[in-house]
Amino acid sequence: MYEDMAGVVFIANLLDYDKRLNEDDEDTALRHYMILFSSVCNSKYFGDRPILLILSNSWAFISRLRTSSLSSSFPDYGGSNGPQEAVEYLVDSFRRLDVRNSGQLFTKVIDILDMSTVRDILEDFESTILQGALTELRAA
Repeated sequence: MYEDMAGVVFIANLLDYDKRLNEDDEDTALRHYMILFSSVCNSKYFGDRPILLILSNSWAFISRLRTSSLSSSFPDYGGSNGPQEAVEYLVDSFRRLDVRNSGQLFTKVIDILDMSTVRDILEDFESTILQGALTELRAA
């Protein structure tokens, strides 16, 4: 079923970093995205495929940091509430989940309202996939 798949696009909403799934639960929607991402990128079906991880809603995420600290939802986060440091922490958290060590994880942090950026990212990813396919064909 996945034989002809060229790559995977995985989108996670940064704004969900403090969205609780249940009132009494400490789990957040973003933590569940991380679990799903780990399952996808480390699956035997996608192990050799490039993965584009898009972390969306960066502008809204940065705005919310002013009122809801990242450490309230991610207690192991020891940084400041500075937006750059918080975004880097989350990007690194996702990257650590990819244990394939194939160098085929591409991460982009975007504001989903900027459709030209989304289009450019998808076109770049498509080019990356095509370059990989051409390299495989030449080797065959």
